Amino acid sequence: MKKWKKYLLFVFIMSVILFAPSKQNVRADTANSYDSNMQTQRYDTYVRVGKDGSYTVTESIGVVFLNPRHGIYRNIPLTGISTGKDKKKSYYYTEFKLISNDSDSNLAVDDESSYVAQLRFGDEDKEVNHGTYSFTYKLTPQYQDTKNDLLYYNIFPSEWKNKIPQNSSFSIQFPKKTDLKKLKFYYGENGEIKDATKILDLKYDKKKNYVAGVLKQDLDLGEGITCYGNLGSGYFTRTNQIQSRYQFVLYISVAIFILTSLMFVFFGRSKRIKATTTTYQPPYGIDSAIAGYIWKGRLTDKDVLSLIYYWADKGYIKIYELGRDDMELMKLQDLPNDAPEYQKIMFQKLFEENPYRVVLSSLKYKFADTIKRVKIEITKEYSKKIFTRTSKIASVITLVLSAIPLILFNLLDSKYCMHGFLFSFIIFMIIFVRKLLNSYNGFDKYKTKTETEKFTSFLTGDLFLIFMYVIYAYQYAEIVQKGEAYDYTNIFSVILIFSLIEMVYLFFMMRRTKENNAVMNQLMEFHNFMEAADHGEFSNMADTNPENFYHILPYAMAMNEYEEYTKKLDILALQSPDWYESDSTYPGYPDYYDHVDHFYRNMGDGLDRTCTSCLTSSPSDSSSSSGDGGCSGGGCGGGGGGSW
Repeated sequence: MKKWKKYLLFVFIMSVILFAPSKQNVRADTANSYDSNMQTQRYDTYVRVGKDGSYTVTESIGVVFLNPRHGIYRNIPLTGISTGKDKKKSYYYTEFKLISNDSDSNLAVDDESSYVAQLRFGDEDKEVNHGTYSFTYKLTPQYQDTKNDLLYYNIFPSEWKNKIPQNSSFSIQFPKKTDLKKLKFYYGENGEIKDATKILDLKYDKKKNYVAGVLKQDLDLGEGITCYGNLGSGYFTRTNQIQSRYQFVLYISVAIFILTSLMFVFFGRSKRIKATTTTYQPPYGIDSAIAGYIWKGRLTDKDVLSLIYYWADKGYIKIYELGRDDMELMKLQDLPNDAPEYQKIMFQKLFEENPYRVVLSSLKYKFADTIKRVKIEITKEYSKKIFTRTSKIASVITLVLSAIPLILFNLLDSKYCMHGFLFSFIIFMIIFVRKLLNSYNGFDKYKTKTETEKFTSFLTGDLFLIFMYVIYAYQYAEIVQKGEAYDYTNIFSVILIFSLIEMVYLFFMMRRTKENNAVMNQLMEFHNFMEAADHGEFSNMADTNPENFYHILPYAMAMNEYEEYTKKLDILALQSPDWYESDSTYPGYPDYYDHVDHFYRNMGDGLDRTCTSCLTSSPSDSSSSSGDGGCSGGGCGGGGGGSW
């Protein structure tokens, strides 16, 4: 059922990504509706262009309220697209700074959004009939290309919710000499290129480097005026803070990659185990639970439950099969004093209510916590013996650091692009971090999976991650191509490649201790015997030391080899061990061979099924503003506003 849930989750997420509508660009005012509560009397704009390409803007807006209102609001967009002389689109982000409020009204500023700064004039507990709102702010557009020497400013906002009246004025002051006659003025709705000189009374002052204009007529609702001009190469002494921030992320990514590479070389990578022989003996002094833990690199419930076989083979308990779904354990003797603490905990808990016998079904919902405790005790006692301390530290550092460049890059993109966080990035990071955590478990865990488990892991992990890499990269390339984000594809590609390599590092980072290498080599030889021994070898052992087959059973269970191992034993017709009895030993089985087949199949399946059901079950919880450049509305500033 869990596997099907994973598949359904995979399909659901893919459907959301593929069919969810794209996020639209955020503008200062999405609807250009008329504000019938006010009438604009005058709208004056004064712009001072800085040497760095910034705009220091003073606006003075006079309004009469036809119905009592608190005041006005003014939305100023912070992102946009400009088009240069070569028709090349340039995305920009604008840094906003309020300089002064020269009106009599209180001013609240909301500039936390990456897309728009909102100025709200007035008091919530006071209504007025008219007002003049004067304020000054500074806009500093950041282009990717520091050689961008365009003047591109929306003098009158096209999304103001009134007509901008006749006789409204503007002026633009330049920092140094330029050919003012080359400036273009456009008016109309966003994207229109109507010649604004027809509705403006323009004055040029070459000595003082400014141009001024007065509206000869009203601007209709939805119309604005934009000034556009190429001021010549090197006009602005522009510094690009945005580029330096993306470069900083690249430097961090390179530094992390170098650091993780050095850690991988000096502290990671276990020596390759090459077992050239086979042995039917498990490592000396290692019980089945520890063998499973070391072999797989992780501890499962089945590893702990294999101790029941282990104790039975050692003569501490006897197993009675009670039908298909239950078993009884009889204690023959206590564990020795030198038994590991985790064995004592589990053994004592089994026979806590009855010191001699226990029916497993009586422990349902009572034993899961004991299993967890035993796993904790085993991990606490043996984790330091499996992998070196330095490789563990290196793995943790790699796990934490490898995600940082991707997160930083997208934090920048969420702030400076029109879309904020891409949905694909959020899903990508979830899968990426999940894959990092899986990689942290090491190669030993992967190699002991069945082919079905490997395929499932590939489908829900590797393939999904690769798919999300493609989707994420495609969506980023798409918004860059549209001119809706800075084009740092080269930095983005380097970060993605480094993150993939670091994931591979993490997969192999854990280095086994010398002691663990020796045990792993013995386990590999033991595993090779269970997997590769032919019928002849098994027959020889059956003739000479048949009890060895029962010594192997708990280890086969912990090392995920039980099913294959018992299949090979089926044909040997061995007598069931003294420590196991079934209530269906002979009834219903016409000959001895049928009984043997039943023993090996039912004991393994039954113990696994019964223990899983009775000993690992827990009680269930009951609570389950942008333009295309060279057109009206296409420059920096602009936006809209109205009354509130």
